[in-house]
Amino acid sequence: MSAGNVPVDLDAYWAFWEERLGPGGLVSYHHIGCRSEADGRHAATGGLRLRRDLRWCGGLQAGPLGISLLDTSGISVDPIADAAPTQIGLVILDDAADVRALRIHGRVVREGRTQMFTEGRFVDADDPGRVVALGTTSWAVACPKVPGYRYVDPGPGPDPDSELPTLAETFDCRRHAGDGYEITGLHRAHLRWHDCWQLSSQGHIQVVLEAAAQEVAAPSSPVGTQLRLRHASITIVAKGAAGPFVSSATVGSATAQSVATRSDLHDKGTGRLVATGIHVYVRAEPSTH
Repeated sequence: MSAGNVPVDLDAYWAFWEERLGPGGLVSYHHIGCRSEADGRHAATGGLRLRRDLRWCGGLQAGPLGISLLDTSGISVDPIADAAPTQIGLVILDDAADVRALRIHGRVVREGRTQMFTEGRFVDADDPGRVVALGTTSWAVACPKVPGYRYVDPGPGPDPDSELPTLAETFDCRRHAGDGYEITGLHRAHLRWHDCWQLSSQGHIQVVLEAAAQEVAAPSSPVGTQLRLRHASITIVAKGAAGPFVSSATVGSATAQSVATRSDLHDKGTGRLVATGIHVYVRAEPSTH
């Protein structure tokens, strides 16, 4: 059996898959605590508890939403093809300050030979009529999936009542000597198997780009106001192959009502741009919840 033109030992492939996506492997899904179930070939339902460390300035962060969106989408995509996300878009409609947990309703919009398109709707788990966010994802297909797929439950995540570090710290994102944030290199928590290549994970890409965006957006907010995320768009353009990976961001627009940032992630080891991000925040009074 082969993935693309590369021969694959099926037992080794799926052993690697389970090791990397389980609680002891890829940090993204395990730490966020998202879990999903398939509802047929092209639909799935996921869940996410909204811990304190998944929020910022009283609102929601894009990283946890994007990672959970890909978990719910991936349970439909992964059995069909070896595919990598290239674009992740989120529109946040509700700060969800009093929401305990989210339910994610995901579906495959189109299953193509070279591309797949998915979307998700985030609702309050206790009030399904309350829509919190909407998301879309585009995937580049490398080859059909080898037989034997099964979903790997990443586990419930950490205790929501425990003292937790920031997402940037958990995802090994450290302040860069200049501006922005840095991931020093690839290790087992960053890797997944895709067409027999090891790639940096989309979760780390989302978190490090958002950390850089928050760093430049926050100083632009006047005293007595906070920022609430309303839109996030991530475009992944190349593999993260070597490292270190450095993110930086700039303020593209700042008005009395909103702040828009643009961020880049570069692989300094290869000199390539890995991903870009757009984050749009609105100014709000501090939350009373």
